[in-house]
Amino acid sequence: MQITTRTIATNSNHLATPREIDAVRPGVLYNDNVSPAGGGETNYGKVKPGTVLSKDSNGQIHPCGWQVAQALGSGVNVMTVEDGLNFYVGDLVEIRSVAGVVDSVTIAAGDNPSNLGISATAVGDSGIKVALVDPAGNSQPLTYSIADSSGDTLINISLATDGAGAITTTVAELAAFIDANTLAMGIVSGTQETAADVCQAVAATALTGGVAKDAAIVSARAVTASTATTVTWDGAVSTFAAGDYLLKTGAHRPYGIMEREVSTVRYVDSTLVTESRDIDVRYAGDLRTAQIIGLSSALKQALSGGAYPDPQDSTSLVQPATEGFVFMAV
Repeated sequence: MQITTRTIATNSNHLATPREIDAVRPGVLYNDNVSPAGGGETNYGKVKPGTVLSKDSNGQIHPCGWQVAQALGSGVNVMTVEDGLNFYVGDLVEIRSVAGVVDSVTIAAGDNPSNLGISATAVGDSGIKVALVDPAGNSQPLTYSIADSSGDTLINISLATDGAGAITTTVAELAAFIDANTLAMGIVSGTQETAADVCQAVAATALTGGVAKDAAIVSARAVTASTATTVTWDGAVSTFAAGDYLLKTGAHRPYGIMEREVSTVRYVDSTLVTESRDIDVRYAGDLRTAQIIGLSSALKQALSGGAYPDPQDSTSLVQPATEGFVFMAV
């Protein structure tokens, strides 16, 4: 008689980790977090084992939402990410600037006119306004002065003139002058449209668009679609840098991972309804064998037990141990 031996592999559709369930704690996915039809509220539906979980300020559990932009986004409502499956239709999200964004403006500096870009040297709201001034005098030098303007900083750049009082400063000379006085003025020149054009007077114009480090570029946007590699949201278009964070508002700190699959919606007499579901939350395991959904590189350190900067305030470290994580590193 021939005896055949077969090894049965762990069914990852039922358990997040192929281990005994001694490192789990009970939790609940509440139905007041979900809506069968979406309609501006999150519709979780089926939540798979291995889904990274988070707790909001009320202690309620959600699939954790923390991803990193994989590419620049300019005037868009979609971000390319490593794993977008933890974001559900209706989730409220925000984008946090990792490095910050400087204020900037483009002025019609030349008399053609020829545009000149000007940017602040520090990230955030600079409160700077720039004006190009015709000194209305003969043989005047190219100079600048700084004054207070209703709490903002007004930089008046007085243009050079010839013996007849005509402006002689070119766009290229203006840009070089700005860059030679960057430390004092707090601005730097950018793209010149036509460097040789002669400058003209320009009224005080504010630099705008600055975002402080860790500050929200956009907030309170509702997710309209998500795939394995993209998340799309509603509202006005946004611009963000590669490396900026996409966070699920109030639910971005890892708490545990879903141990078993549940569904927060079901049909009752042909009507789709929501229901709260008891869940098992795994807080210990081996990342080499765990099935992790919604994992970005930004979460790997957290899951392996190390402190990491809070994406809403990088000066503050999150200690995952306080959330129960004792995962071993890959």
